[in-house]
Amino acid sequence: MLVDVHCHLDLCKKPAQEVVNKDMLIISNGTDLASNKKVLSYAKTFPNVKAALGLFPLNIVKMSNKQVQENLKFIKDNKDKIIAIGEVGIDFKWCEDEKERKKQVEVFKKIVKLANTIKKPLIVHSWKAMPKVLELLQQAKVQVIMHCFEGNLQLTEEAVKRGYYFTIPANFWKRKGFKNVAKRAPIDRLLTETDSPYLSPTEEENKPENVRYAIDKLAELRGLTKLETENQIYANAKKCLLISKH
Repeated sequence: MLVDVHCHLDLCKKPAQEVVNKDMLIISNGTDLASNKKVLSYAKTFPNVKAALGLFPLNIVKMSNKQVQENLKFIKDNKDKIIAIGEVGIDFKWCEDEKERKKQVEVFKKIVKLANTIKKPLIVHSWKAMPKVLELLQQAKVQVIMHCFEGNLQLTEEAVKRGYYFTIPANFWKRKGFKNVAKRAPIDRLLTETDSPYLSPTEEENKPENVRYAIDKLAELRGLTKLETENQIYANAKKCLLISKH
């Protein structure tokens, strides 16, 4: 079974009914309160869609402290309806203001603490902030999934040592950082994602079923059949996200 552990159904231009492939497992990630509410509605509508509620780092810097707390409370209040906390993390790529960076860090600390409290895995964004993210994740007592991770060999080995998982985007072979992680990480720590509607491997807007592109290229890269690769990814998803059935 194909698995997309990280997409944003609420951000796709097409309605969810046209985007959701009912023959695969999809985890739709939220980015703020409005997004999280939509994610919950998708999980209620589609049996094969699971919800991950999150707080995107670049959204955090636009929020008041009260709004941040409201978002965190919403995640906690809906802990029994979600499979993970995501998308969360730190983004220094598009945030150069030191005050805003500090706010991201402080909120991410709270998110890690929340994950420990409600015992849910973290799906983590770490663009240009990987050393800081790994530093803060030392406090995590839950499973960690590194979304679109592009860490160097040392950072990748550290994440592997801690037992983290890594998502491989549907267009991973087009970017050196993604491809290096696909080569370096153990096959039993890899997951597939699309980040739909972004990171499309085609000229059209991305969609969950495009993880098939990642499966095809990953199989070629690791010397496996496509079926072996697909089965391994599904087994990894079941293990790290405690999925008994879709």
